[in-house]
Amino acid sequence: RRECGIVQQDLAKTVGVSRSTLHTIEHGGEGVRWEKVIAVAQTLNFDLALVPRKSGA
Repeated sequence: RRECGIVQQDLAKTVGVSRSTLHTIEHGGEGVRWEKVIAVAQTLNFDLALVPRKSGA
């Protein structure tokens, strides 16, 4: 977000989440719905993928 020059309040408004929720996502907090994390990622033009761990990890 910062590298894109977007302030938290603007991104939160665009995505439709509170600034507090966006802060929680950015700092790895718990209790945020996946739908909101995905919406933030998509707005910033990122793809999310679940990748299996290597065995023994």
